[in-house]
Amino acid sequence: MYDSISKILGATARSWIVLRCCPGSTMGAAAHFMAELKFRVVEVDPGTGEIEGDEEGFHEEYPLEDVEISTTDFMAKV
Repeated sequence: MYDSISKILGATARSWIVLRCCPGSTMGAAAHFMAELKFRVVEVDPGTGEIEGDEEGFHEEYPLEDVEISTTDFMAKV
């Protein structure tokens, strides 16, 4: 086996990968993810830096738009 591709080809500036899609394969299918930001909020006195009220704070959630990722997100036009 070769230790690195540079020993085979020398120094390379670019590389390519060619993919072949077979009928019925799921290659190229998009994946969907739900996105949400979750925070624990604690009130702090700006003058003293001490926690005001409950030390555990309270939880807040901010739903975001769903994220869709497909194979084209990882490919660049040539």
